[in-house]
Amino acid sequence: MKYGLNLRSEGAIDLLSLGALVHRLDPGIIPFRKANHCDIHVSGGEFNVAANLADCFRLNTGIVSAMVDYPIGDLIAERVRAMGVKPFYKRFKHDGVRGPNMATVYSDRGQGVRAPVVFYNRSNEAAGQLKPGDFNWKEIFAPGVRWFHSGGIFAALSETTGELIVEAMRAAKAAGAVTSLDLNYRAKLWDIWGGHAKALDVLGRIVQNVDVIVGNEEDLQKGLGIEGQDVEAASKLDPTAFFAMIDKAVKKFPNVKVVATTLREVHSTNRHSWGAVAWVNGKTCRGPRRRRRRLRRRLHLRAAQRRLRTGGRQPRLGPRRPPHHVSGRHHHVDRRAGEGLREGRIGPHPTLTLTGRAALPTLLGRLFTSRPFLCSSSPVARPPTYSPLKISAPVSPPRSPASARAGVCWPCRRTSRASTRRRAA
Repeated sequence: MKYGLNLRSEGAIDLLSLGALVHRLDPGIIPFRKANHCDIHVSGGEFNVAANLADCFRLNTGIVSAMVDYPIGDLIAERVRAMGVKPFYKRFKHDGVRGPNMATVYSDRGQGVRAPVVFYNRSNEAAGQLKPGDFNWKEIFAPGVRWFHSGGIFAALSETTGELIVEAMRAAKAAGAVTSLDLNYRAKLWDIWGGHAKALDVLGRIVQNVDVIVGNEEDLQKGLGIEGQDVEAASKLDPTAFFAMIDKAVKKFPNVKVVATTLREVHSTNRHSWGAVAWVNGKTCRGPRRRRRRLRRRLHLRAAQRRLRTGGRQPRLGPRRPPHHVSGRHHHVDRRAGEGLREGRIGPHPTLTLTGRAALPTLLGRLFTSRPFLCSSSPVARPPTYSPLKISAPVSPPRSPASARAGVCWPCRRTSRASTRRRAA
């Protein structure tokens, strides 16, 4: 038993998620009213957990969802296979006009003082038509499932999806799986058919069968009715207030063994402060406060310190940020930070550091395995040193005098524009 969780040592499926699959249209930093093209991303709050565990930790994961037999459905199914996730679908036929449809999410990233814009088209969504009895849970859980996960977004789609989660959670507990729920409270979705009162009822009955809860302060207050500080008026997020909220949540739901909550203070669209708190089997954990904008500078300083410890050449002191960082070309740190896997670290006492909601796959991967960490979002795939209880950044070998003079940035092996101009001169 680890962290109070009775996690099975083996099973055919390490994690199984239940939720809706969506395709997201992303014009980047260009607002939709000015955009002339979009990138298509396949995602879903519940699917992302399974996909990141399969892609980064090479775990055996699955997704239980609805699938429509039409070209958009084919695109989504292909991306699911590409991520290495095993599908369990209930299939629907598209009538060529009205659906059923796979949901569409429209989201631009915002820039500076212009906030991101997110809106949906979930009209006649196939996943919202799922109901209890659509899946044979005994057959799905028979090969052995170690962890079962679902989320509040899927519960809010219709009157039947929440009941399906309750049915699945009970089947998972009967099969001996650890269960988790990402509350992910979305008022826009609940207000369509049930409102806040219905959300409290549905999410409350789901959490009665859950071992691990993931959610921020608003999720705990509005999704579970836990009293806390006024999230509408608060300008700073005090971790001590959320420890009190977690205590109330565990008191209301004594079956819960882990509660993890991310903290965020928004300074601008591109500048956030992040932190995390967690309650793990009676122990409180607090992560350090981090500013996303200063993360890149910190990574370079640590890399320089490692080179000094390993006998490498001491780097010359340069500008506060290398010139090529200003242009935003560090895709794996900046532009893709909202989509890729966030950092998660459990220290020896334990100390939990989560950056963003996608840290859940990292936490679960740490519990599951000690296999090397691989992240396909980095331009250069270099697996960091890894152990079951500690993840560290890649240890850079000493730079040669030639590479030091060239101004090569080790994390992405790119040469700054300033050094390129020096060589050209």
